[in-house]
Amino acid sequence: MYYEKFKPFLKDSQGKFRTNSLFLEPNYADTAETAIFTLKEDDHTYNGKVFLSLKKIYLSFADPTEYDFAKNVFGSWDHWQKIRNNQVLRPFIEAWGAELEIKLRSAAVVNMISLSQEPEMKNFGAMRWAAEGGWREVKRGRVSKKEKEQEVRREAGIVRSITEDLARMGG
Repeated sequence: MYYEKFKPFLKDSQGKFRTNSLFLEPNYADTAETAIFTLKEDDHTYNGKVFLSLKKIYLSFADPTEYDFAKNVFGSWDHWQKIRNNQVLRPFIEAWGAELEIKLRSAAVVNMISLSQEPEMKNFGAMRWAAEGGWREVKRGRVSKKEKEQEVRREAGIVRSITEDLARMGG
């Protein structure tokens, strides 16, 4: 899908996988000619050239394993691993992964709540799961301060996403 379009840009003149130079950021002047992606939320135009948001593409695949995403965008799991493990790009990609988890959990919660409200389905498992807040993670032992902060951000994202979904559904 994307790979055929991106293929000519993914390797350098020596046939090595490109990483930082695929992105407009962080150094616009040095990468504007070779980049095809931006780290921004949405596609971005710079000097008349459109750079595709890799975050947007990543989230559109909704692939928690990242395998289909890697094969369809980069044609290679190895190339994706080089990008994913790049020190400059890693924090962005980890944040995308966290957002994807929230997106997937949110969709699952909305679906389970919807199932629990279907009288003809009598899905008691879904009703019980919704009533008990089954989307919450089971805690183990003492939680670190960092984990608490991450959970608060994650739950806020889920609540926001569910609220938006319910509003769109007319609920």
